[in-house]
Amino acid sequence: MIEFINFKAYPHPLGGEIDISYDYSEKITDNCKTYIFKSDNEINDEDIVAFLDDKNTNPGNLEISLIQNYLKKAWDYKVKQGKTYSYKGIIERKTVGENDTVITERSQIVTAKVDKIISEAIIHTVPMKQLVMNGMEKLVKAIVENVSARNTDQPTVELSVYDHYPVISEPTQFFVVTRASSDEGMKFWSNVFYEDKDKLIKGDIEAETINVTWMTVNNSIMRDQITNIMRGVRFWLRKYLMRQFETGVLGIHITLMADGDENPGNEMHLFFSGMLIHFLIETKLTIEKPSSLAENIRLEWGFDVEKNG
Repeated sequence: MIEFINFKAYPHPLGGEIDISYDYSEKITDNCKTYIFKSDNEINDEDIVAFLDDKNTNPGNLEISLIQNYLKKAWDYKVKQGKTYSYKGIIERKTVGENDTVITERSQIVTAKVDKIISEAIIHTVPMKQLVMNGMEKLVKAIVENVSARNTDQPTVELSVYDHYPVISEPTQFFVVTRASSDEGMKFWSNVFYEDKDKLIKGDIEAETINVTWMTVNNSIMRDQITNIMRGVRFWLRKYLMRQFETGVLGIHITLMADGDENPGNEMHLFFSGMLIHFLIETKLTIEKPSSLAENIRLEWGFDVEKNG
């Protein structure tokens, strides 16, 4: 009879998932069925046998999965952080013997258990939008202080920075920081950067673009003045952003955009321009021990799915 080899269950390093992997002692045939039983309590072998003898009964209130034979793997997404789960597997084979009698054979029942699911992966990403917001707030403060010092007889300049487009009710000028579409798509964890017996680091170079827009109400001259200021300080902004990262950002490029204007509802005239800040970022995911987690990542993100026909 075909038996399980290396039946094991382990939490996915990103959390919220348990993966069950195994192999067969020999090539499995179409007349075999692979069952996996799950419970958040201990599983009794008698309950498994009772189910196999009568598919309409489930005395242990178990979650039961019939796995396609070629997979050699199962994924359980109905799990919660901090809980313990038990799994058992069995292979059942039915053949037709003499006088059309059905002969049933079953493998040994194998067991695996996962204690308290926790995320064991360390993800290194860079919060580009927030860092651009921080840089723009510093920059706007400097602009306001500089203009106010030069024009002491004029009212203090008001400039705000938003992470969204605000509802405008009166003439004003402001900056908006939003995400823009990137020319390059993201490919998550597609390359192995580093690996040894204790650690696996995966990642990729991704592109992210942040859009900085400055808008004025009923004042195209102010819009152009802000544009000239931003042309001059974009080098400072680039240097500021590069210095915020110990690792991760490989390059920054700034593109100034064209002028534009809108007249929504014929109530106020919005004049705007802006810049696109393009980032190349090294995003990483680090998986520590145990080694089974690294094996899982290699299989899932390497798209190496073996099919037995």
